[in-house]
Amino acid sequence: NTEVTRAALQKDYATDQKDALMSVEGSESYHDAHRKWHAVYRKILYDRGYYDIFIFDTKGDMIYSVYKESDYATNFKATGNGPWKGSGLGDAFEAAMASPDQVPYIDW
Repeated sequence: NTEVTRAALQKDYATDQKDALMSVEGSESYHDAHRKWHAVYRKILYDRGYYDIFIFDTKGDMIYSVYKESDYATNFKATGNGPWKGSGLGDAFEAAMASPDQVPYIDW
């Protein structure tokens, strides 16, 4: 169930530790991928001065964020059920899906 997965990810990762949380206990494949890649994305974020780095699946679910704030593990698809689907980040997701071979620029 998607909602159960979202709730579990938010519970495990959306903590006061934010970007300093390198891993959590568990053998799920997501935890393994997070352990492998989080330090890489965190370094890119700091080196380039980004606000955050987000990764979405094609359904609009934010599956990764360096900071994992309250929008982490929520849905951004315009027809989805996420609270930020109408945000600039939601617009960026929709633009990327509409033109996957281009890098969209969304000013918000």
